[in-house]
Amino acid sequence: MCIIGFLVILFLILILFFILKIFLNIINKIKTYRNKIKTNNIIKTTDKWFELLIKKDKDLLYDMFYKKNTIIVKLQDKETIKNNIKFFLDYFIKIPKIKILKKEYNISKISDNIYINTVFISWEINNSFNKNLNLKFIFIFKNNLIFELHFFEI
Repeated sequence: MCIIGFLVILFLILILFFILKIFLNIINKIKTYRNKIKTNNIIKTTDKWFELLIKKDKDLLYDMFYKKNTIIVKLQDKETIKNNIKFFLDYFIKIPKIKILKKEYNISKISDNIYINTVFISWEINNSFNKNLNLKFIFIFKNNLIFELHFFEI
């Protein structure tokens, strides 16, 4: 009788173990799905930012930033730190024609509400230089808004 009771208890423990394993697997899938949704939101927000930049919609671009933000620009070995995003956007708005030739995203999750999107992008720019530029943008997103933007010529 003791052996049968022991086997029943062992069987119940095994069933509970498998139920727990299935439950943890479902939770993991939900977390993966949520991360995928957030990553897709970062992609969409970044795409929208570049689209608005090309359309020269400075006001909507500015609305995508946290109100207290920083932009770091490095062009031709000169680094400038600006807290005035509108100043930076004015530079791009004045370029007559911008066309994206190629872009590549690399998104990293830092926490539930902070993501970094490192973007490598090739532009065709018609300005006084009339040349293609290869640039690197580092977007730091907090709650789907751009908290900080780094911009480098590569």
